[in-house]
Amino acid sequence: MYIPKDFSQTDFEAVKDFIAQSPLANIMALTGDSVEICPAPLLWQVDEQNPLGYLMGHVAKVNPIVKTDAKNWKVVFTGQGHYISPNWYPTKAMTHKEVPTWNYQSVIFSVTPQLITDTSQIQHIVATMTDFFEHQLKQTNPSHEPWSLSDAPSDYINAMCRAIVGVKLTIHNFEAKFKLSQNKTLDNQQGVIDGLTQLQSASADNMATLINNLFKE
Repeated sequence: MYIPKDFSQTDFEAVKDFIAQSPLANIMALTGDSVEICPAPLLWQVDEQNPLGYLMGHVAKVNPIVKTDAKNWKVVFTGQGHYISPNWYPTKAMTHKEVPTWNYQSVIFSVTPQLITDTSQIQHIVATMTDFFEHQLKQTNPSHEPWSLSDAPSDYINAMCRAIVGVKLTIHNFEAKFKLSQNKTLDNQQGVIDGLTQLQSASADNMATLINNLFKE
């Protein structure tokens, strides 16, 4: 991935925070002359044997990606991002030498896959992921009643788990690009924050917060 110096993110803690907020990934495996791509939510997990840990999730048993013999996969996380208008830069009014752009965050992991077919391990993966996302909902809406696997009949859960395969993706390295107006002057960064804030949308507010957090560092 092409990453200009201004946008390079090497802080793994920041990367983990990002994928926790944007867990939907594209899992990619090279199969001959083509690439098999599988969208799936993934969670980062601690691995005592590997400081970078691993990514955990599950896919349908009939998904072609589980039939590939590729030993090395790629996993790509990309946040929603936002369009940035040149009219938000104060310098545009003076020089008119500004162009539109798109701010975003993207991380590419190089991983080794391990497919998990044991039912109890698959249930553990599903339970862990469910608890994580239900907890996020509870934090956003305290009145939300979290769902758990025990809320459904055990034979139904067992049948659902037999239709999926767990994936453990051991991380070897990562590349992270956080393009958040770092290459702009402080005045122009503030202009972007103000422009986004005026839109009063969730995606714009999120981008304004990301830039503002960098702005304060």
